[in-house]
Formats: sequence, structure tokens, C-alpha cells
Amino acid sequence: MESINEIATHYDGLLKLISALIGVLGFFFGIWRYVREKLAKRELADARSKLKHLEKYAEGLKKY
Repeated sequence: MESINEIATHYDGLLKLISALIGVLGFFFGIWRYVREKLAKRELADARSKLKHLEKYAEGLKKY
């Protein structure tokens, strides 16, 4: 048990640095994922509007 406490005290600064880096990387990953999701939703909305337009056009062609 004593050796675990010694390791923790010796590498305290390194552990703090690693945890801070992981936190910052997680934050940027969250921002990246949010932006990608927004872009995907926008692309999906564009595709749906184009599909609705094509469906209306196809209904007009059914007469012929």
C-alpha cells in the first residue's frame, strides 16, 4: 500500500497533465462531433426537400 502512495506522489504532476490533456481532447472531440451532426442534419434536410420536389414532378408525369 505504501508503494502505491509513493508512486502517486511522485507522478502527481504527470497524472494531472495527462488528465488535463484527455479533458481538452474530449472537449474538442465533442465540438467536432456536434458540428458533424449539424452538417449531417442539414444535408439530410436538403436531400428530403429534393426528394419531395422529385416526387411532385413524378406525380405530374403519371398523367402521361
